[in-house]
Amino acid sequence: ILGSRIQEKYYMLNLLLMLLWLAALVGLLLERLSAGTVAFSLFTTLLGVYPALTGYLNTLSYYLSSLGGEFLIIQALSEFEAFEEEDGTLDGPAAEGVKRDSSGVCSPTPEVPAGYEIKVSHVDFCYPGTDRLVLKDVSFTLNPRETLAFAGANGSGKSTMVKLLCGLYRPVNGHILVNGTEMEKLSPRLRPHIFSAVFQDYECYSLTMGENVGLGHPAEIENPEMIREALKEAGAEKLEKEVTGGLSANLNHLEENGVSLSGGQWQRLAIARACMGQGQYLLLDEPTASIDPVAESRMYRDFVRILEGRGAVIVSHRLASAMFADRILVFDQGKIVESGSHAELMQRGGLYREMFEKQAAWYQEEKEGGEGV
Repeated sequence: ILGSRIQEKYYMLNLLLMLLWLAALVGLLLERLSAGTVAFSLFTTLLGVYPALTGYLNTLSYYLSSLGGEFLIIQALSEFEAFEEEDGTLDGPAAEGVKRDSSGVCSPTPEVPAGYEIKVSHVDFCYPGTDRLVLKDVSFTLNPRETLAFAGANGSGKSTMVKLLCGLYRPVNGHILVNGTEMEKLSPRLRPHIFSAVFQDYECYSLTMGENVGLGHPAEIENPEMIREALKEAGAEKLEKEVTGGLSANLNHLEENGVSLSGGQWQRLAIARACMGQGQYLLLDEPTASIDPVAESRMYRDFVRILEGRGAVIVSHRLASAMFADRILVFDQGKIVESGSHAELMQRGGLYREMFEKQAAWYQEEKEGGEGV
């Protein structure tokens, strides 16, 4: 994402400079032509080669923008590698049961508490560089082993709330507490034991199938039993049999025998990678867009049943998937406007019921239209 944005900016800048240079050149030729210092035949010849010249300059501009973008990416990576890791503090209830070394820093494999209570208290948030609040006075509690669903229209704040839970951003106002401790004060080594996340823009690694899943827990990347269990939790256990080579199959085409997967298969692998992780909560931010609604609903139903020992936060535009959650939070314009189970929200007749009935009617029309073809 960073590379494409930088390259786009460089490309537009180079293209603008190229157009300005060509405009100056044509203006100079017209001036010389009117002054009689340039023959008309030469002028028409130059106009004839103009398309070829602009094509070459456009190609040159593209490569220059690519080179500039790659340079800035390398620079950003160097800055990231030089960034000192914040150990944070492990004081407070969130650190109970965590091993420490002689310096008081949590060990690489901490013994985490049996359950984490996540409390979001009066959180406001706006993205850096803007003053528009995306989240406004958001408060809720996520209890251990609870499955929570976020519902709402596009831009209502669902995905932003997930990013805050992951610690990718900090609230402008309010607090996110983990067993009573501010999230930003937790050691980075402890956070993976709280949340494992799958976002919409998940990665498709040119590795083996087993390695794609095992990256969720690098220490167990060569443990086929754990990998198969993660595939089962994600409803993707059939992939091992469907793909030639099973867990050892090379994916994508970095290798000559690389195998291509469908969008839905990649999504299941991404979810399995999160299941492979150590997080006591799984955050699923609409990772199932390439799976049809019936398959998605079935997957989440099985998913909730299998993950009895973990909690989860599910974000999906398809409200049928939210039915299986213990509790549903309905977001509207950055605020939580409704909270309750599917049955409770349907009985109240508010925004959730309106959205659910509209989706149900749309799917029914699609089904009837398909049968009539």
